[in-house]
Amino acid sequence: MRFPALATALGCALAVPSAALGEPWAVLDPMQTSRAYLGAAGPAGSATLYAVGGWNGTGGGILATMRSLDPNFGVWQVRRSMRVARKGLSAVALKGLIYAIGGDNGSATNAVESYNPSSNTWTRMRDMPTARSRMAAAAVGSTIYVIGGASGTAFLDVVEAYDTLTDTWWSR
Repeated sequence: MRFPALATALGCALAVPSAALGEPWAVLDPMQTSRAYLGAAGPAGSATLYAVGGWNGTGGGILATMRSLDPNFGVWQVRRSMRVARKGLSAVALKGLIYAIGGDNGSATNAVESYNPSSNTWTRMRDMPTARSRMAAAAVGSTIYVIGGASGTAFLDVVEAYDTLTDTWWSR
């Protein structure tokens, strides 16, 4: 059965629009690990969704793991784990890579990693200037904008931009 690439991670199950079933949503198989506060992204032109990091609800249960799902096949695949475990991170897909940005691993982190699905490898990128979790992130052109979030002691109004071509950050 073929499902559209648009997907929304809901807890540990995935729901996708399914016109083929005559229903607005179809629930697919759950992930192998329950998680909340994860990052999720899907590269343009790909039917694959990536779920990374998060928290499994137990003490010390901050995750570095990554899973991928092609809704056309409905099977979650184990991918290489991030180097830095974290929850509350943002994930952004840009030019075939998945960027895992910030998060919390006991305290807010400024870690940034990029994942290459073709080689199943992570690369540590330049750290964000401001450590934070629970922020928004979006890509425009070759730039990733990171907006707001929490430092652990305060909510933030900081907006920073990451140039993926030069591996540099600047504030807006």
